[in-house]
Amino acid sequence: MTSHVYKEGIHVDNVQQFLKGDGKKEPPIDILVEETDDLRLKVTLRALCREDNIPVLMMSDFGHLVEGQFQDFKKFPKQSLGYKITDNQLYALLEKALSSGKREDRFAFVRGLCGKEFEIDEFGQWIQGKGEQPTSSLPQSGTVAMVSGGIGAKTIALFLLGHKIPLRFIYDLRRMKVTIG
Repeated sequence: MTSHVYKEGIHVDNVQQFLKGDGKKEPPIDILVEETDDLRLKVTLRALCREDNIPVLMMSDFGHLVEGQFQDFKKFPKQSLGYKITDNQLYALLEKALSSGKREDRFAFVRGLCGKEFEIDEFGQWIQGKGEQPTSSLPQSGTVAMVSGGIGAKTIALFLLGHKIPLRFIYDLRRMKVTIG
């Protein structure tokens, strides 16, 4: 296994090489693990992966929740870029979130991408601006982030071994509950 590092990060000028390789030493990717905070890049990567039939795994941690979203564009090349939303609706939410800069518009986009189940407990209160607001960015738990990484790695291994992976799965670490779909 070979790794290729993009010290400058992934952006519009190098994203095609990142996905498709350089035709020499760097091969095309087999699966994209998407973990960017850049909202436009999130959607752009999905759209490009869908064009090239590359599966995408996104792992998110929201408060006590670990959410995984697996879009197997290799098997389902017409699958939506978001969750239970059309591409046009997702793009409209993205543009509104980016142009307005408003917190509520950013979370409307996140709902379109991930579903609304993340808006519970303290995290849901934080989204509404209620209770303690410890940071200006998303409050995250190191433990939940580590669990998210572990579940993501296991998901990739299962996929590569030929197991069927659901489009969406949520691990609620507070309630010790798993939801599929």
